[in-house]
Amino acid sequence: MTGNATNTPSTANDTSTANDTSGNASERFVRAVAGTVVLIGFVLGWFVDDLFFLIHVFAGLNLLQSSVTGFCPPEKVYNRLFG
Repeated sequence: MTGNATNTPSTANDTSTANDTSGNASERFVRAVAGTVVLIGFVLGWFVDDLFFLIHVFAGLNLLQSSVTGFCPPEKVYNRLFG
């Protein structure tokens, strides 16, 4: 028996890390929310009113402030719902 071989996890059969390219589920959630907000803003700006294009500005400013301060509202929502 090789003592260390049984204690190390097998990465070949571990599908949770093989499919998780970003490394964090909350990061994927935040990216999905940001992408959805941008797409909805585009569609509303195209079909409804040009002022809806300001949603892009809001999404961009939110992403910038979260990169500087570390506070991200969608991540807090994710932690409340799934954490």
